[in-house]
Amino acid sequence: MLKKPTPHASLGIMRCKVARGVVPVFKQWGFTLIELSIVLTIVAVLTLFAVPKARSLILGAKVQPTADELASAVARIRTNNTTNGTASYGGVTAALLSTTMMYRTNAFTANGTTLYHKIGSSTTAVTTATTSIAASSDAFTVTLDAVNIAACPELATALQTVAEIIAMGPTGGSLTTVKASASATFNGQVAAGLCTDGDTNKFVFTFR
Repeated sequence: MLKKPTPHASLGIMRCKVARGVVPVFKQWGFTLIELSIVLTIVAVLTLFAVPKARSLILGAKVQPTADELASAVARIRTNNTTNGTASYGGVTAALLSTTMMYRTNAFTANGTTLYHKIGSSTTAVTTATTSIAASSDAFTVTLDAVNIAACPELATALQTVAEIIAMGPTGGSLTTVKASASATFNGQVAAGLCTDGDTNKFVFTFR
C-alpha cells in the first residue's frame, strides 16, 4: 500500500513541477507602482487638455445670453433717459446698470451696486461711463474686461447692431475700434485678430 506524501514532500513536488512549467504560477492581481504611475500620467495629461476645453465650451455658450441681457438693459436705460426725443445719460452708472439687471439676469451677477459678467474672470466688475458723440452726455459706455477668448470676438459680433461704437483689445493694452459709428460696418476680421488667450480680452461698447 502506497504511503500518502507528507506535506513537506508535497511542497517539494509542487516546486519541481513549477520549475518544469507543469503547474502554472498564478499572477497576482492589482497595479504595480510603474503601472499606477503610467495611469496617473495619462489622467494628468487628459485633464490638462480636457478641463480648459470644457471651460471654453461652457463660456462660449454664455456669449449670446450675455449679449441679449445687456441689450435688454440698454433698451430700458434708453427709454428711461429719453425726454422729448432727446437722450441724456449723465446719470448712468455701474450701480444703475446693476439695478436695472438685478432681477432680470442669469448671464450676469448683479447686486444693485456692482455687476459682474460670467464669460471670463468672475471677479472683474462691468463698468460704465457717460460720453458724448453728437451732444453732451448723449451716450454711455459699458466695459467688459477680463473676458475669455472663448467669447472673443463673438461678444462684439452679437452686439454689433446694438452698440454704436465698439472698441476692443487686450486687458491693460491699447484698444482698437472695430466699429466706428452707427452707420459703420463691424469689422469681424480685425476683431478676431485682436483676441488673446485666457481671460485677457477687453470690450468697450458705446450706446446712444
